[in-house]
Amino acid sequence: MPLSDTTVRTAKPRPKTYKLSDGHGLYLEVVPSGSRYWRLKYRFGGKEKRLALGVYPVVTLAKARADALEARRILHDGVDPAMRKKERERETKLVAAHSFEAVARDWHGVMRPKWTEHHSRNVIESLENDIFPTLGDRPIAELKAPEILDAIRKIERRGAIDIAQRVRQRCSAVFAYAIGSGVAENNPVAAMKGVFLTRRKEPRRMLPASELPSFLRNLRAHKGEKTIQLALHLVVVQFGNREPRKSCNAVGTRAGWQFGRFLDIDRFCDLADVVYFFVALCFPCSRRKFRFESCSWNGGSF
Repeated sequence: MPLSDTTVRTAKPRPKTYKLSDGHGLYLEVVPSGSRYWRLKYRFGGKEKRLALGVYPVVTLAKARADALEARRILHDGVDPAMRKKERERETKLVAAHSFEAVARDWHGVMRPKWTEHHSRNVIESLENDIFPTLGDRPIAELKAPEILDAIRKIERRGAIDIAQRVRQRCSAVFAYAIGSGVAENNPVAAMKGVFLTRRKEPRRMLPASELPSFLRNLRAHKGEKTIQLALHLVVVQFGNREPRKSCNAVGTRAGWQFGRFLDIDRFCDLADVVYFFVALCFPCSRRKFRFESCSWNGGSF
């Protein structure tokens, strides 16, 4: 005789475990502690087996009957319902283990040797600040475009348009890595082109002659990386050498100023000397195939 909701609800514990049958292999198992468990008894491969369907009242009588019917359909297709349940549980755990943050950190670890330390730090910090707090715990395979759009919109609303663009690119790269690793099937960021804000690009203004002295003084006082410092000086020197000149210290007439006053240009008789000087300081002697003494200027400090 099929069970009723009243029978299930009022089932009392006994000194020993007992069963209340609902038919077609479904029954309610009542243990001495008072807990009530739904079970399905079936046969597969000539052996009797049991499938756990949940605990009452979390799983109601109607839900237990629906799950038992689905299990019998799977059994009819020649598949063990218990094995199918284990596979689903394993897939669920696998998806949960591959959260967006976990995959993003794996991607960062793979890419880090290809980047400078400064860029590597900027990449992971941008994700830690703007993406991980809201999307980090979400399984990457379940993330949808609206969720990512909302996270990037928050960056745009605070006026950080450039950062939003970079974060979008990094999120897209994480999804591409996830697809290649087999933990995601699509890249929702790649399909969102044209929906983000972009900053209007304007050409940089020309430096007025009145600002040239202060610019050159600041350039000379620059204390950044040595390579960048030398490169900036090289650009200025090269600009000055574009003008017709009678002597090395007469360059810069285009702007109305003598660069030699600020950069000691008169020490260089030709642009090639500047190039030699730049390369000599940037590369070890073992990697150079020319002698520094071959330059027309071979002393002093820049």
